[in-house]
Amino acid sequence: MNPEDLRQQIHQLQRAVAELQQDWCIAVCSGDERLIGIVSLLLEDCDWAARSSAELLALPLPQQKNLLLICDDELADGGALELIERLPEATVLVCLDAAIPQERLAQLWRSGADGLCCLQHCGQGRLLQAVLMLMRGLQSIDPLLGERLRERSEEHTSELQSPCNLVCRLLLE
Repeated sequence: MNPEDLRQQIHQLQRAVAELQQDWCIAVCSGDERLIGIVSLLLEDCDWAARSSAELLALPLPQQKNLLLICDDELADGGALELIERLPEATVLVCLDAAIPQERLAQLWRSGADGLCCLQHCGQGRLLQAVLMLMRGLQSIDPLLGERLRERSEEHTSELQSPCNLVCRLLLE
């Protein structure tokens, strides 16, 4: 994609997010200055930025509006799982490195993350696409991370259906 097409796509996504943003407060929590910078540039009305879970939880987070939390899983004082547990009413988008261990990826998805975005694709419009989907009440998962989750699910299903596991499950029942 050439730069002008990418700019047009990003501007279009920004306008769509801006139309929905009146009912939302947006916070970003990351020890990575790059993620905070990307979110701040792409989402002009980002309300809060915190560099740790403790700093985020000390903020006067909204009671009347929806909270969209964009975070990574590499906070010095806890990860995304802690934030998901501590902020159950928040809509959480977790930005992850493409090389995240498979088990951690599955754990984050099962824990209630509303969206997963690959850090390497944030600047290509995928972060804005994820935000837009979440604001519309949908889940969002980056295609690369979704493929990895499907592979894990297929491996798990085949493990469960192996003759040894079938016998074990029958004996347990």
